[in-house]
Amino acid sequence: MDCEGILPYEFEIVEQALSENSLTVIARGLCLERIFTHMLKPFCVKTSLVLVLNCSKEDSQCFVDALRQTNMSPCILTTETTSSAGERERIYRSGGVLFVTTRILILDMLANRLPCEFVSGIFIYQAEKLLSSHQEGFVIRLYRQKNMTGRVCAFSESPTAFLHGSDSRATRIMRQINAKKLNIWPRFRVSVSQCFETFAPEVFENQTYLTPLMKRIQNDVIELIKACCAEIKRENPNLQPEEFGVENVLTYDFERRIRWVLDPVTFNNVSKKTSQLLADLKTLRKLGHCLLRKDCVTFYNMISEIRKSETVFSNNTGWLFLKEADDLFVAARERVFGSSDKTDNVFEENPKWQAFKKIIGDIDEENKKLEDKSNGRVFIGVRDVTTGENLRNYIYKGGAELLKQKWTDSQTANSETGVGSDQVATSSSLPKSRPLLRDQPEIKRFLQARSNGDPSATLPPEVLRNLTENVVIHSDEEPLTVYHAYSSSYNLLRSLFKLKPRYIVLYDPQVEFVRQVEVYSAVSRHKLRVYFMVYKDSLEEQIFLTSLQKEKSAFDRLIDEKASLVIPDNLFERKSPSKSEPDTRNAGGASSEPVIPRVIVDMREFRSDLPPMLHQRGIDIEPVTLEVGDYVLSEDLCVERKSVSDLIQSLNSGRLYTQATAMCRLYKKPILLIEFDPNKPFNLSEKASISRELSLNDTQTRLSLLTVHFPSLKIVWSQGAAQTADLFLDLKFKKPQPDVSKLPGVETAEASIFEVSFDSRFNFASRDLLHKLPGVSARNDFLLYDHFHNLAQIAETEEEDLKSLTSNADLSKSVRSFLDHSHKAELSKARAGGRKPPVKFRQTRK
Repeated sequence: MDCEGILPYEFEIVEQALSENSLTVIARGLCLERIFTHMLKPFCVKTSLVLVLNCSKEDSQCFVDALRQTNMSPCILTTETTSSAGERERIYRSGGVLFVTTRILILDMLANRLPCEFVSGIFIYQAEKLLSSHQEGFVIRLYRQKNMTGRVCAFSESPTAFLHGSDSRATRIMRQINAKKLNIWPRFRVSVSQCFETFAPEVFENQTYLTPLMKRIQNDVIELIKACCAEIKRENPNLQPEEFGVENVLTYDFERRIRWVLDPVTFNNVSKKTSQLLADLKTLRKLGHCLLRKDCVTFYNMISEIRKSETVFSNNTGWLFLKEADDLFVAARERVFGSSDKTDNVFEENPKWQAFKKIIGDIDEENKKLEDKSNGRVFIGVRDVTTGENLRNYIYKGGAELLKQKWTDSQTANSETGVGSDQVATSSSLPKSRPLLRDQPEIKRFLQARSNGDPSATLPPEVLRNLTENVVIHSDEEPLTVYHAYSSSYNLLRSLFKLKPRYIVLYDPQVEFVRQVEVYSAVSRHKLRVYFMVYKDSLEEQIFLTSLQKEKSAFDRLIDEKASLVIPDNLFERKSPSKSEPDTRNAGGASSEPVIPRVIVDMREFRSDLPPMLHQRGIDIEPVTLEVGDYVLSEDLCVERKSVSDLIQSLNSGRLYTQATAMCRLYKKPILLIEFDPNKPFNLSEKASISRELSLNDTQTRLSLLTVHFPSLKIVWSQGAAQTADLFLDLKFKKPQPDVSKLPGVETAEASIFEVSFDSRFNFASRDLLHKLPGVSARNDFLLYDHFHNLAQIAETEEEDLKSLTSNADLSKSVRSFLDHSHKAELSKARAGGRKPPVKFRQTRK
């Protein structure tokens, strides 16, 4: 990605972000990658250290490549690159920009390997993810304890993520990272609009009308969606009605938004009919998108598969039996065979294909007048690679031949393989697409030919080296025509800068790509013409407008939230524990400093907000990997923490039984802690009332059986992390501090990230059998462990030897008497005396 030529509004965003601890929210498509790269440039020096959090592996590599193009030397520090603590400490002290995983950073901060006083700042990418993760907030808390001057800046390019719910989501994130300022950058901000208007491209909007049959199918799909939404509302009257509007159902983030509305706990307990209705909505959404993006043959095959599928038909909630569904099937068939009963194919062409062919023809006519053909390159933005291949084949073969080939391939394909017409068509005799992959043999041969000066190789190698695999080449000759699928914004913008097109065709409208074209036009300042294609009065147009409206509503809400924003100053002030026990080992009861409580925490628990809450209450945290339990409060006290949804899943899978078995074997006081949110209702039973008959499939029954099988396991309910932290303080009062070296099933903090291996200290089966012997308990079993390696040695030892080794006459006598006792002798004595055998040896009646 070409990062040269920073735009005025980008410079203003960087300046605002670095002036104060802040959260910056910008509109989608304004290229946060460019802004983030420009901000990191001044810190790529050895005299400063900047940490970048919350970047995926792909994002980190993109930023590193962009910075290295400007002779910068950033470093990526992840679990896969560096495993040595000493090596990480050396990298920290060498300075620069580090892309580090949060898990490693927490470990090094708690171990004092990271010199926090030398860290110039912490930058957080994709800040909206902090709403579901608390690790970044814990990092900032640890950082602020040793450095109060460094900058903390968070960035988000997803304003709609702050729209869900009634709570102030931006305020929550700002409190988590102790940010004081909220910077809002919508597309309609004056500085952004003026920048784009100064270098605006020439735009032609091409509105294509649906055919009567397509309009008829679209209306049927809308009516079916309305019917399913009405049924969901009747089944769930507490849901928000606006979430199930047609414009919301058709958006691409509908499933994620519905899961958030239903809540993870409620979503796992919704009725079977509601779950099937949501699945039907997903099917109808696919039909609506397929109608506009695919051809008539692909759409007809999809409809036929739905109607023939026994699974869909048996689980159908009723929409397949509506008259709109029948009309949908009839109209889809008419697009292929016509309105008559004949079986001859008619094949209705996609209207957008025809409009696209006309645009390409006009561009070709203008390119014929150019002396330098490279100045007439065409960049076509499509939803996926399949769409690009179809457009390329349509230009080469025409609509009739392409659709005929698709139909022939779909009819001759083996039905058992489930290969659709789209997949078959790409492997037919049509011209093969050429994805731009450097590892493909033909691409390597082409690059080698160019390097050897072969004049027959006409494709510019500099383009091939920088475009991505989501590309289809229309022709090997200049001017190039490239079909680029919408993937990451980094790949799209980089491809634009490398290809430098004269014409851009937005075949599938997308808000993000429209703004990226504006950014490219403002940076390059080249003469540019843009064709914007959209179906008039269609679902495609409605989805595009709905995306704009949702983003505007999100920014309006952020503006209102900013007006009443209040962030206290002492958020990261660490409290001293209210219940701290003095050190009583001093002679004469001399006064001493109170002992700071310590809790051993499993590394996987740092995804929750409980470790930061414990640290805030003055409890020291020691991160390790625990094979048994999540928190160790003392040598005898272990806690397994479960949310309600996790509890249900663990009971269903049987994992909780295994965890309870291990805790009861290793700890005297195991605790199962169940956390719930008092503001979110939940139920552990599928039925409204408790049935008289027990069912093993019921969560309450399984939880009851767990308490019966493990009587030493205590179950504690907690209303969130704050109450749990207070509970831990009460449980730890006057208890000895846990020691990692003495706990079973514990790996060191260093091994907890890179290499986990559990070496059990006991044979648990033998230990459980030993505890069944009379006289043996958890209080005296160590007397046998210290002198015997297995049960066979105990069985072969006489009573006097047992007594001398264990120094316990009662234990020796009980064990030896049990091992020497003969049940056959007792039975023979009973029969000789005319007495009946013991009850447990009687034969049962048939």
